[in-house]
Amino acid sequence: MALLEFLLAAARARVVAADVLQGVAHRLLVAVVAVRAVHMAMVVIVVMIVTVVAVWAMDMGLLGHCRVTPVGNHRGLSHHCATSAGPDG
Repeated sequence: MALLEFLLAAARARVVAADVLQGVAHRLLVAVVAVRAVHMAMVVIVVMIVTVVAVWAMDMGLLGHCRVTPVGNHRGLSHHCATSAGPDG
């Protein structure tokens, strides 16, 4: 009879241990997914900010090549590049 009770207790312990391990694994998986989702959201936000700043800098004439001027006089950029390039061109 004691052996039967021991086997029954061992079976319950395995079930409890399996449930506990499953719960821990589920929490870990949810945490990893949440961290990756937040990480990807931050990457997307940073890329958007960098793109907006780059477009703004191009529009303001802070970023660009002086040798390549746009068609027309875009806010004086072509004049600025022509005068800053010097007499050699």
